[in-house]
Amino acid sequence: MFEPPSELSLFKRLVLRLCGHVYIGSRTMPGWSSSLPFYAFRCPVHGLVVDYPRGFNEKLRCPLCFEDMTREADAPLVQTDLEQLVPEIKQV
Repeated sequence: MFEPPSELSLFKRLVLRLCGHVYIGSRTMPGWSSSLPFYAFRCPVHGLVVDYPRGFNEKLRCPLCFEDMTREADAPLVQTDLEQLVPEIKQV
């Protein structure tokens, strides 16, 4: 969604290290009625990412991991040929 800041101040890097996330500012996206707080945090897969708290519990989730999950969910299912499965079933 947003690129992580190229440089964080020493204080913000310390907060990120100690708390796991650091506030980087409020932003308003097109179509939103108000602004939301955005945080920088470390994803174990993608490194430093930026996103806003989501859901009822307001958890920070990596937007890149979410894109990967939705891309995998949208992938077409591989269909196997039933004729190939029938001999295997008869052998059992």
